Amino acid sequence: MTIDYIDNAEQLANCVHELSSVKELAFDLEFDSHRNAYGFNLCLMQVATADACYIIDPLSKIDLSNLFRLFEDERILKVVHSPGEDLRLLHSLKCYPKNIFDTEIAARLLNYEFTSLSAMLEVKIGFNADKKQQKSNWITRPLSEQQIQYAANDVIYLLQLKNLLEQEAQQKKVSDFLQEEFELLSSTIYIPEPKQNFLRTADIKGLNEYDQFVLNELFKFRDTLAQSINKPAYQVIDEDLLRNLVSKKINLNDWLHVKGVNHRYKTEEFKEKLTQKLEAINQEATQKKLSKTAKTRTANFLTEEERTSRQQLKEQQEFDKQHKFIPIQKAIEQEYGEHTAKYILGNGAVNELLKKSIKIGQLKRAYKTVIVSAIAAELAIDLKDYF
Repeated sequence: MTIDYIDNAEQLANCVHELSSVKELAFDLEFDSHRNAYGFNLCLMQVATADACYIIDPLSKIDLSNLFRLFEDERILKVVHSPGEDLRLLHSLKCYPKNIFDTEIAARLLNYEFTSLSAMLEVKIGFNADKKQQKSNWITRPLSEQQIQYAANDVIYLLQLKNLLEQEAQQKKVSDFLQEEFELLSSTIYIPEPKQNFLRTADIKGLNEYDQFVLNELFKFRDTLAQSINKPAYQVIDEDLLRNLVSKKINLNDWLHVKGVNHRYKTEEFKEKLTQKLEAINQEATQKKLSKTAKTRTANFLTEEERTSRQQLKEQQEFDKQHKFIPIQKAIEQEYGEHTAKYILGNGAVNELLKKSIKIGQLKRAYKTVIVSAIAAELAIDLKDYF
């Protein structure tokens, strides 16, 4: 298979012309997400047909609009492997691929335990992928031959893998399930939203309202600094340093001597700017009348009646789990296999159902609802409380 590196308009036009005549193609992206630069950046696009592979360089400033329209052409099947992040990135660039076949979802529904691309290529095709370049810097140019070959390997076997999985899906009678998955994949639109909450779960659980606000505003400030110099935030100011600043483990008098600060900001001028920023944030937190009271465990304030009610609910959930959902899970496992069963009705989904966070009719795929309902009926299990 030929591998063509595309970095100018003429080459890309020829590439798009060739691709426009095929019935199916495979694609993958290499991107940088706040690792070597600020933001979520498209660094490389790999597209393969049955006999050619194109490595397309978006950083060469070529216009990708015609290629994007090709991705949106419903007449051409696009084969991908676990494209969640790729689709998010393309959608942010106003490209919405249609008619998608995801080999990772197919592997899950066909009861494969390990569904990474490297695992599937080894099992189905006998190709052992070299993953040394997986975490390489895709922003720097020129790319090495090893990087280009690694990028090509992510797509040149996908059409072959798709054919094998498609045949297996027909044999195991899960083709309709796959079709539903792929229709949803093609119709789901990811809408990027400006990030407003930078706190970890531990911050939210451990900090009072006042300190949560101050810390989050400092993280927003750091993000603005990172964007201004096109650096990932962790290369600007270490996040634990800001936590220590909020918790008073350090103070701004130590700023010029602490570790974890980009050299641009380890100056008296920036220390003064940060001092003013912190004062403004504290003033805003005070105006909002945010609580400085340390968090306590809610359970300590429950009445005896509330504790009894919680215990009864817990016991009922455990009973339903053991006598309703586990038997259904086992029946699905017998029908479709252990790993497919986890995908259709895994423990996470069961816990959400038990907590009434979702209903059976709200399982992410309609065929899952049909399978669960049918097996429950066969086993004479009453699930009316979960619909």
